[in-house]
Amino acid sequence: AEMIFGDRNKAASEKVSAIKTQIMANTGTEQSNFILIALTNRLQDFDKAFKSRFNNIVEVLPPAHAQRKQILELYVNNYIKNPKFTTKGSFAGRLFNNKKAKTITFDANLFNAQGIETLAKQLENFTGRNISHFVMDIRKKALASPNAHISQDTINKALAAMKRKVEEERREFAAGAPASK
Repeated sequence: AEMIFGDRNKAASEKVSAIKTQIMANTGTEQSNFILIALTNRLQDFDKAFKSRFNNIVEVLPPAHAQRKQILELYVNNYIKNPKFTTKGSFAGRLFNNKKAKTITFDANLFNAQGIETLAKQLENFTGRNISHFVMDIRKKALASPNAHISQDTINKALAAMKRKVEEERREFAAGAPASK
């Protein structure tokens, strides 16, 4: 959305400029045959004239504790406990190596009800995407280890890394800087 609704004084491609012109033309007055919906986490980058054409702006906050717990349970079940996919590796590795895919193991208390509850509390301010990346990082760390095992240390390392990333994103968003990948 930032590409289309960003500052009109900055250089844009001919196609983007044409889209901007069409949107401005269709949103200048009340109409019943045109609806415009945009999603962004960079509202500060929207051009003021475009921003004024939205009747409602709704802020979507990170999930609350109960929602984080549900999201976490979903990802842990789908990617760690009962993975729906296997890591394929390289073509050459599959061609010359018929090893069976690794089965991930983990300490019993990590993903039981209390473990999920504890983790969900630690994921405050995480978005659903952050939680997904966190769980996938745990999975990657396990699969990269010789025994494909998840310990509390594995979780702590993934959690520390993701908290740094979330904090960096928060600072960049507050400053209006572009988010890093």
